[in-house]
Amino acid sequence: MLKHLFKLIWKRKKMNALMMFEIFFSFLILFAVWTLGVYNYSNYARPAGLETDHVWVAFINFNTSNDTLKGQYKELVSQQMKRYSEVTNLPIPVVMHLLLLAHQTMSLSIKRKK
Repeated sequence: MLKHLFKLIWKRKKMNALMMFEIFFSFLILFAVWTLGVYNYSNYARPAGLETDHVWVAFINFNTSNDTLKGQYKELVSQQMKRYSEVTNLPIPVVMHLLLLAHQTMSLSIKRKK
């Protein structure tokens, strides 16, 4: 009986080899997807390294469609905010009307990963 089974396996060796190759290839793909998922989750769970203590964010809409008027309003707001001693940094992006205000000790630093 055992001899007969070996004869059947030997006659179908090409089919068995392809099936073994398919199982091995599926295992490799599964291992790669699993490794990528674990890697992405570990990066997601790791803190970014930004300190956001004493940081204020203000979104200002100037309610005008005139670009020159918006620029003048931005300049007026930045001049008024720079008068306060608590404000240490005031970036005003062109596209977004975002003001970054801080108290006396603003520290926005990026820590390098070790």
